[in-house]
Amino acid sequence: MKDQFNHDHFLDKKLLNLIDNKDIKNNSALLDKIKKSFQLKDDDLNKLIPINSDFLYVQSIDHNSMNELDFSFGEDFEGKNIFFIFANPEDTFIYNQIKIKVQSNISIKALHLNQINKLKNSFVFNIEEGFVDVFVFSDIHEKQLLDESMEFIHDKPNTKSNIKYHSFVSGKIATQVNTKILQSSKHCESHQSLKHVSQKSGSTILSKPNLMIMNPDVVSSHGNSIGSISSEYLFYLQQRGVNKSKAINMIKKSEFLNIFEEDKASFQFLQLWENVYEK
Repeated sequence: MKDQFNHDHFLDKKLLNLIDNKDIKNNSALLDKIKKSFQLKDDDLNKLIPINSDFLYVQSIDHNSMNELDFSFGEDFEGKNIFFIFANPEDTFIYNQIKIKVQSNISIKALHLNQINKLKNSFVFNIEEGFVDVFVFSDIHEKQLLDESMEFIHDKPNTKSNIKYHSFVSGKIATQVNTKILQSSKHCESHQSLKHVSQKSGSTILSKPNLMIMNPDVVSSHGNSIGSISSEYLFYLQQRGVNKSKAINMIKKSEFLNIFEEDKASFQFLQLWENVYEK
């Protein structure tokens, strides 16, 4: 079977050489909110740190760059949540190539707080043991562009992956999720759920789930939906005195709670999102 997985949609790494750094704006206000929410110091940014009983990675890079990030989650991370926050300054173009080796049962939760910039993430998960749950929530600004691909490679038998990717889009987003189960990897399980909601006419959404299964003894599923905010939900809330802007944020919050478990760190995530986006 030929691998048709494509990591390039909107953004190509060659563009990095064509973008000037001079227009990049300071994002100290956003970083102050993040640091206050999680009691972080400047030295805690751009690296994986322990927080409560879990782990947190906050990316904030003040210049256009291509970055290679490697993580290995072994037995010390068993049952842990690993949180990613992408909060790069306005007008940056950041290209991350992120390799993650999974050797235990973990949950990865990502929140996109970048607002007026370009971000490309290429995740590759090599699942050697256990399972990985991935939950992503993105709120895409009108002038924002997010290009994100995720590839799950089941190297060993009896491994599991699950991805839930939800976004609300006013700008442009491209997502592609690929799961590859090798011929020698029997008794594996893989599930994909992609849900994108357009918030504005003229927004662009590209979304592609993909399963490449070379062993028949597996359980797998995938789903992909693109739509708009339900007019029925808006009508219901507005009839009860909620203005349209607040009603939309209530709908977003319900989606957030649908994909993030109600633990302490996820609650901090929710509070941070509300602080950044709610009017």
